[in-house]
Parts: sequence; C-alpha cells; structure tokens
Amino acid sequence: MMKLLRLVFVVAMVAMIGFPFTNASAQGGCFEIKSILVDACGSPEGENEMVRFDVGGAALNVSNMIVDWPNNTFQGLCQDAATAAVVTTINSYIQGCGSVTEPAGGTLPANSKVLVLTSLNINAILNSFANLNEDLIVLFQCNGNTSGHFANYNTSPGLRTLSIEFTGAGGCVDSVTYDRTLLVNQFGVIGGFSFENDGAFVDFDVAGNPSYLNYGCQVLSTGLSLSAGPDAGICPGAALSANLTGTAVNLVGNPMWTGGTGTFNPNNTLATTYTPGAGETGIINLTLTGSGACATSITDTVRVNIVPSLPAVNISASIDGVFSSNITDPNYFYNWYPDGSTNYIPGAFQPTFTPSANGCYYMILSTVGNCTVQSNTLCITNVGLNDVINDAFVSLHNNPGTSPWLIVETLKPVANVNLEIIDVYGQIVRTQSLPMNADRLEVRPDWPGITSGFYILRLSSSTWTVENKVLLTR
Repeated sequence: MMKLLRLVFVVAMVAMIGFPFTNASAQGGCFEIKSILVDACGSPEGENEMVRFDVGGAALNVSNMIVDWPNNTFQGLCQDAATAAVVTTINSYIQGCGSVTEPAGGTLPANSKVLVLTSLNINAILNSFANLNEDLIVLFQCNGNTSGHFANYNTSPGLRTLSIEFTGAGGCVDSVTYDRTLLVNQFGVIGGFSFENDGAFVDFDVAGNPSYLNYGCQVLSTGLSLSAGPDAGICPGAALSANLTGTAVNLVGNPMWTGGTGTFNPNNTLATTYTPGAGETGIINLTLTGSGACATSITDTVRVNIVPSLPAVNISASIDGVFSSNITDPNYFYNWYPDGSTNYIPGAFQPTFTPSANGCYYMILSTVGNCTVQSNTLCITNVGLNDVINDAFVSLHNNPGTSPWLIVETLKPVANVNLEIIDVYGQIVRTQSLPMNADRLEVRPDWPGITSGFYILRLSSSTWTVENKVLLTR
C-alpha cells in the first residue's frame, strides 16, 4: 500500500534521533547542502526533484550559483511571472505555518533556508507541501530537463555526487555523495517495487555523511509528519499481539490510536501493542492521529494482518524448465532466490519463474505484514551449457558460482576479444580486452567488486558475438 505521508526513519550510515533538519545555518562554508529528494513523485519525475541547502552567515546572490547535477546539465535559474504563479499555487496548498517565497533582488539572506526545485512544473500535490511549518526561499531551475537529475534505487553499485558553487568573492563549493544501492523504500527497507521507492531522499550531516530516509513524497523541510509505521503481521506460532511503532515530527500533544475490535496498550503514545479482539482475523486497518502547532490534524493508517496459518509451498519444474509454485493466490507475495543466497532475484515476483542459468533455487511466499513460508529447493542443469553463435563455441564453468568463467573455441583464430559484463538492467558494469591469437581461450572475468545476481557475459570479436547468462553468488 503506497502512503504519500508515510514517515520511515532508516539510517544506513549515520545514527539519528528525530528529524535531521535542525541546523538553521550552514557550517564550515558559505552554505551547506542538507538533503536531496532523489526519487520524486509525478511524471516526468525529473521535473519534481528537489534539493535543500542552508545559507551561512553572509548573504549570497543567485546570479553566482552553478549546479553540477549527477545526471543532466544545469539549465540556469528562472524568476519571472511564471515562477511567481507557481509560488502562489504552492502557498495555497500549505496547511501549516510555513511559506515559500522567491529571493528579493536575487539575494539569499544570511542563515536562510533554500529549496531548489528542478523545474517550474513541480507537482506540489503529489510532492506535498501541506505540512510545511517553516519559511523557505524557493529557486526554480529553468525548464528543459525532463529526465532525472540523480539516480534512483538500483542493485548495481553507483555513487552519485551533487555539487553547488557560488562564484565570486565570498563564494564557495559544497559537494555531497550518496550510494543509490542504499536508498530505502516507504517501508523502511532497501528494494521493493518502483512505486514503493517513491519519496526516497538523502540527508547529509555537517561532514557530508549521508543518511537514507523515506516518508513519501513531501517537501524537504521540518514540517509536520506522522507515520503509523510499517505493516505488521501476527504470524502462526507467534504471540497474539502486534507491536506498532509510529513516528512523528513536530507533533503537539499525544497521538491517538483507533480501529479494530481489540485493545491498544497504551492508545496515546507512538509505540503501542495491539491485541486483536475475539474472532478478528485477516487484514485490519488501524489509524494513528495527531496534530501540529498550526496544521490540521494528520492521520496515517497501518495494516495488521492476523494470519492463523500459512499453506505448505512446493515448487516443481516443467519439461521446458519453468519453475512453478503450487500456491498462486494473488493475495500472497512471491520472491525467488538462488540456493544459499538471501538476496532475491530482481524481477522474479510471480508464482512461476524461468531460470536463466544452471543452479538450485527456492521461493519464499509472504503476506502483508511479512509472515513467510519457504518452499523446497529445486535444481536445474540444462540452462545455457553450450552456445554456438557465429562460428564461436562457448562452454560455461562454475555457473552459478563465485567466479563464473568460460572457454571459447572458434573455427578460426582472431586477434583479440572484448568481454563485457552486463547487469539485469542492461548496464555494462565492467569491460575487459583479451588477447586471443588462437582458436581457444579461457575467459576468466574480473568479478571482484561486483554484487551477486544475474549477469550477461558478452564476448565479441571483429567477426562474431556470443552472450551467456550467468549467476554470480557471494
């Protein structure tokens, strides 16, 4: 269930307590980058991303500002009648005490808080400004970049660096770097479907250390936020209660839990224990309500799934190599794994699965609230053993394994061969040039630093190309 106002605090690299944006002024320079909304809501997403920074003890002028995006080129800043109309629209959506204004005369006052929007086409409803409780100066990048400025979650390693510079006397540069593999979804964990990752942002401390958070697509500010926490499950064999942990920012007074026929202990704190009522089973919705100093009340709902039993799960293989689960109920979630790995196979979320490499596999069936049951393990040995393409014969070895490698035999010698390792997203993660000068070559890819998962090994010469799928395990 997608929640635009879900507040999940997950710190991957820096321990934190409370909301991070508590420093009103920049330190260690003329300004300081505070946060990046990497995965925005709306389409095109690249027009809805945003960056927060704080100005230091001296005023800055936007005419001296240059942005070096991780992706895309800087289009310059716009301030005219069109941006003024957008500011008016954004302010009409704000229910809290805050506001947004454009800089007077292009000046960013000392100790001001600045929000950079990546276009004039920001969707201020999907990327909510409703709970803004502080005053921000807003800057608009001129339109022109419809593709993203950053990089959303991906299993392939990738550091992304944002740099902002103010040139001239009294100017300075600030740069921050994040790892897209550590971005978290709205449920506070890494991975999941694309829509679950909407709202992923990165906060940076004074030293530039990143923390990875997600509370849905909201303006980067210290506004009022409330979350009832991630969905919970009361699983077979477990105690008949669910521990719920809500989180909030700038809440005034005690929150209140409601819903269900059971009892909350207590019902007026963020953290509580819910005990179901007699006969309660299946998914029930529980609501957490709170209010801020100047905003209307805010609510969030969490699902608790009371699961009396889980089915036995068995997987089998057809003659053409398709694995199938005996359970196909769409109310369950399905994840397939290589045997010996706790990392699920990207994209393998259905009751059926076709292995693209030899090896053993199992499936985990789960419910809302993450009650799980694991299937039996099944092996396959007839996938991609040998390929003959364009006069080249390839045999795979140690596949699946920690270092899959190949033997290439050709009908005639070639001068050299190029090797590319390609991930499941079609991105080339490594290339190697291999001298051949023979009709037989052992190809041992350079695997260190590459995470486990499925890859394509593409070998090419001037006269032929072969591709083989492999499974790298760690």
